[in-house]
Amino acid sequence: YEVLRQHVEVLLARFNVVVSETEPRKEIQESLCTLIYAGWLLGSDMPELKTLLDQFTVKYGQPFVDEVTRNSALYINPRVLAKLNHDIPERSLVDTYLVEIA
Repeated sequence: YEVLRQHVEVLLARFNVVVSETEPRKEIQESLCTLIYAGWLLGSDMPELKTLLDQFTVKYGQPFVDEVTRNSALYINPRVLAKLNHDIPERSLVDTYLVEIA
């Protein structure tokens, strides 16, 4: 959640850009897209993210939000994306970890 907080802080620091521009500028795009994706993915667990997603949808339009959620790898930092995805590790990886622990 620390990473998401940092992206919120970026948008707060550039709030005048968020309010004044109708299209997302390059300087805020990664933070904006990360919070859109997080709201789409975790909105049911964190109502604040759902609220941000709804507000960004109104501001930038449903097509933009759909593009971000469909093609997240193009818009979101890979490290952040890896932390947000809930992929189950392969069985061999789990077995390797268990052997290392034992």
